[in-house]
Amino acid sequence: MDLSKTFSSVCINFFDDAKGRICKKMVASAEVMSYNENEELGFGPYNGGMIPMFNAMIETLKANPRKIVFTEGHDARILEATARLVEGGFLTPILIGNVEEVKANAAKGGFNIEGVEILDPATYEGMDAMVEKMVELRKGKMSAEDCRKALSKGNYFGTMLVKMGYADSLLGGATYSTADTIRPALQLVKTKKGAHLV
Repeated sequence: MDLSKTFSSVCINFFDDAKGRICKKMVASAEVMSYNENEELGFGPYNGGMIPMFNAMIETLKANPRKIVFTEGHDARILEATARLVEGGFLTPILIGNVEEVKANAAKGGFNIEGVEILDPATYEGMDAMVEKMVELRKGKMSAEDCRKALSKGNYFGTMLVKMGYADSLLGGATYSTADTIRPALQLVKTKKGAHLV
C-alpha cells in the first residue's frame, strides 16, 4: 500500500485549497509536479527523491500531530501502512477491529504496530455515548438500535470517532466499497457548506 493514499486523505486538512487540489491530482494520476508547480506553491523545485510537497506535508504533520483512523485494521495493506507511519512518526494511526485478530495479522505479515491503539466496536467503552450522538445526528432517520448496529461496523464507527473529535481523519476502502466508505461521512460529518462536489 503506497503511503500516498494516506497522504491524500489528510492533505486537505493541512494545505489551502490550491495545494489540496494539486495533491489530490498528483496522487490520483501519479504525476510528478513540474518545476513551476512546485515553485508556485512554495515547495521549491523537484530534484528527484521525495516530492517537495510531501516533504512539506510531513514536516507540517510532525509539528502538528494528527490521528488517522483506519477502518479495516485487520487488512494486510492497512497494517503495512500503519507500520510505515509508526516508523515515520508523522501521523498517529488508530486501527479498528478485533484486537487479537489485528495483532495476529500484523505478526503474520511481519508488521511492527507496537504501541498502536486498536479499537474494537464490540468492546468500546464509549459506545453508548456514540450511539446517542449518532441518533441526534440522524435526526429521526435511525433508531438507537439501528445506530448501534451500524456502529458495529468499522466504517460507521471510524466516522463517528472523527465526528466526535477523537481522530482527525479517516482512511477506508481496502475492503469496504467506495459507497460504503463515503456514505457514513455524508450522513454524519457532512460536506462543508457551499460544497457541491464530493
